[in-house]
Amino acid sequence: MRQVYSRLKLYKIGDSPPAPQFKIISSPNEWAKTLKSAHSKEYSDLQMDQLHYWEELRSYAINKDSYVRLNQKPSAQHWYNVAIGRSGFELSTTVNTREKRIGCELYINHPKSKSAFDQLYKQKEDIERELGCSIEWQKLEDKKACRVAIYNKLSIENGTERSEAIKWHYDKIQNFYKIFYTRIQNLIL
Repeated sequence: MRQVYSRLKLYKIGDSPPAPQFKIISSPNEWAKTLKSAHSKEYSDLQMDQLHYWEELRSYAINKDSYVRLNQKPSAQHWYNVAIGRSGFELSTTVNTREKRIGCELYINHPKSKSAFDQLYKQKEDIERELGCSIEWQKLEDKKACRVAIYNKLSIENGTERSEAIKWHYDKIQNFYKIFYTRIQNLIL
């Protein structure tokens, strides 16, 4: 129930009868409105599981004293984004329940995405050596955005694999941040 507190004042102009004026003293703030609207949405079981998974990942990172801050509020969706310090670039962790795989990617959605991708691709050997594995370089020619991604065959629906997926996502987001942060800042766009 919304509660609004107000103060009543009566005003009179000339010989007119008194007219009331209500002045609001307090009312629900934006946080309360957001909370109410979040609870009024109906999510599927899959969306709720994704939301809980991202919450678990955030808790795991907080307990690990991570240098990468997972500040974004988790949502009921198949991805969770992490800022990497430059507009148009973000790290993203993903879950694909259909293919039973998870991923970590650098997502480039900048007006000069293709140029940024090409500059990073020239460093492919160094990047993959630092990561300790090969990654997928997806220029996505028919799209504005590009991505550099790695995937793992793990399912968040399997209790045993879920714990492993959280650890994998945490490790990969740390590695991607460490390897890409300075490179992204140094891009000439």
